[in-house]
Amino acid sequence: MDGNRRYVRNSNMNEGEGHRSGFLALMSMLQYCYELGVKVYFIGNLQLLREPVRLAAEKVMNTTCNNNKVVLLICLAYTSTDEIVHSVQEACNERRVENEYLISKNVDNDSGVVVGKKKNDMDYGVCYSVSRRQEAHVYGSGP
Repeated sequence: MDGNRRYVRNSNMNEGEGHRSGFLALMSMLQYCYELGVKVYFIGNLQLLREPVRLAAEKVMNTTCNNNKVVLLICLAYTSTDEIVHSVQEACNERRVENEYLISKNVDNDSGVVVGKKKNDMDYGVCYSVSRRQEAHVYGSGP
């Protein structure tokens, strides 16, 4: 579905009409996909879309989620910058959750001391003191 701007230039249309035409063509194709039992899935940041388009995409995915003959992947609202930011945010969030879990398993709730062993054999038995206030700021869980 790429090329909406080129289509507008070559057809002497007003700006924005190419995207509208592309959207209508996509909706027609999605109707056929539904009738043929194709599962439709959109890849990209749907939050970057205008609400009517985003809602239509979500409706198509929900309506076809149980279809299993063929899967049609549609990439849209994708920028490499957005993808990198999203990936880094997810990786940081996963690490934060993992760290919070590990700390919760090893914190003496009365003293606030994290007790654990380092991987290095020389450092077994070393205790790491982490105040609750520092922990809140380090792991981004709020004040």
